[in-house]
Amino acid sequence: MTRDPRLSRLVTASDALLDLRLAELRRCARSVAETRARIEILSRDPVADPELPVAAQAQIEHQYRLWADARRAEELQALARQSAEWLEARDRARTALGRSDVLSRLQKRG
Repeated sequence: MTRDPRLSRLVTASDALLDLRLAELRRCARSVAETRARIEILSRDPVADPELPVAAQAQIEHQYRLWADARRAEELQALARQSAEWLEARDRARTALGRSDVLSRLQKRG
């Protein structure tokens, strides 16, 4: 039995699609990790300056916390969006992996 050249082309195409989907998944994972890191930084307390009067330091900390809370809210929205994108990318990569695996098995049988 001769091997069908169409199957070889399908295997090649499915492998290329798998590589593309895995790259997309890595990009999404990197975005999620970067956003989580920014959220963690925004959750830290500001560094106190011992040379400032206590009242000035308290005012600075209060302003920083207001700003950080607003930024953190924006980052959390971005994280939710990126997490949804990651889940979709994971599903696409999973499908591409299954397709590639099945086609490779068929080619080996052939």
